[in-house]
Amino acid sequence: MADAAPFRRLIQRLRRAAAQSAERSDHWLPDFCGGGQVALFVLLAESVYLIVFFGPGSRSDWSFSRLVAGTSFTVWTALICVVVLCKLRPWLVTRGWPWTEISAWLVIPLLTLLTSLAVVPLSPELAINASAPAATVQPLLLHFVVGNTAIAALASGVLFRYLYVSAASRRNERGQARAEIVALQARIRPHFLFNSMNTIASLIPLRPADAERAIEDLCELFRAALAPAERLSTLGAELELVRRYLEIERLRLGDRLQVSWPQGDVPISTPMPALLLQPLVENAVHHGISAIPEGGNIEITCMHDATEIRLRITNPRPRQPQAIRSGHGIALENVRQRLAFHYGDAARLLVHDEGEQFVCEVVVPR
Repeated sequence: MADAAPFRRLIQRLRRAAAQSAERSDHWLPDFCGGGQVALFVLLAESVYLIVFFGPGSRSDWSFSRLVAGTSFTVWTALICVVVLCKLRPWLVTRGWPWTEISAWLVIPLLTLLTSLAVVPLSPELAINASAPAATVQPLLLHFVVGNTAIAALASGVLFRYLYVSAASRRNERGQARAEIVALQARIRPHFLFNSMNTIASLIPLRPADAERAIEDLCELFRAALAPAERLSTLGAELELVRRYLEIERLRLGDRLQVSWPQGDVPISTPMPALLLQPLVENAVHHGISAIPEGGNIEITCMHDATEIRLRITNPRPRQPQAIRSGHGIALENVRQRLAFHYGDAARLLVHDEGEQFVCEVVVPR
């Protein structure tokens, strides 16, 4: 398992880089410089060649040597096209409609035309049969060049149309997901902010100094709550936000609320969605500490390895069934959906009981 850890870490980094690249650029023309794009492009070109080679109406004088030569020609032509598209993409994406579409579509047939003209004197058996009459050589060569160019033009049109429609669909999906995340975060804001303001209001006439300190903490909560929902925070900032929230709750609950932070070496610079941990800690206070007359201890631990970070929040459960406060699971579902939005399947929320303790674990990739 240890040998596979660097590979898993590399895969996770590539996924995050691809996701961040997609977020930074909504242009439909993909980055052809990636290894995956090159392999896909070559595979599509070879698939088109094999369909034409073995399809109905193909030449009857085919042979294995002709198949190998045609495959080599197709692969090299595809590689030339993808390299040129990789170099031209920064220029193409700035042209605007319709010049980007037209220019990108013309690249493949033009390069196919040039490579077909170049390969004819080098490997004439690709275009003509060795036993073909001399009078038919020129028409066969012309048919080879024109045919390749026409097929490339049709395939290029289908490919770029697919890329355009696929990019539009992804933009629409991201827009819908972003709107859902904004709605989810907006649902959290009033809940904990109003509770905090009520706590501060009760402190003002009796403990003004504590109320002033709580207002400073609340300002940080406001700043985090009003930030754009899709903007990433850091693990260190999220832990500091949780600390400020617990300081406000401690003013209300007093010694009933105990907190332990055995965090050790925490990678505080790790990117993380804002307000991801606070709803879970608020659940621990509301359903655990507040429901127990003598209170209890909330333990927040952070464990990590080369591939992932595991944040664990533990709180006591009420012993009396009547003290258990029923909830709608909004906070837990909110966290699950936000993890899915930012990380996909690479992150997860684990919820379980350990005796008299209730445990929430957030697992995110590094």
